[in-house]
Amino acid sequence: ISSHSTSFLVNKIGSVIGYQKNRLGKTETRKANMSSIFEVGEPQVRSAYELYTKSKQKNHQFLFHFEGTEYAVYFKELHQAFGKDWVLGIVVPTSD
Repeated sequence: ISSHSTSFLVNKIGSVIGYQKNRLGKTETRKANMSSIFEVGEPQVRSAYELYTKSKQKNHQFLFHFEGTEYAVYFKELHQAFGKDWVLGIVVPTSD
């Protein structure tokens, strides 16, 4: 999505289905191992996911600051489209 973005799929209890982070043109992809987003995710991703779960909104986009960096965050529930209780999350520094 951008040079410093992170995108991921989790199920409703926060277990990772897929996780991809981009760093300066290099992409790292992790396949499903059902680890918790709180174990796998970077600190800003964990914070964004926690804010999302506390919001109780099905689809949510917001800006937040973490350790001096502003991030644009987007969450979308995919159960209607795919019949799964999956949530797509994208976390991008606004400076990208």
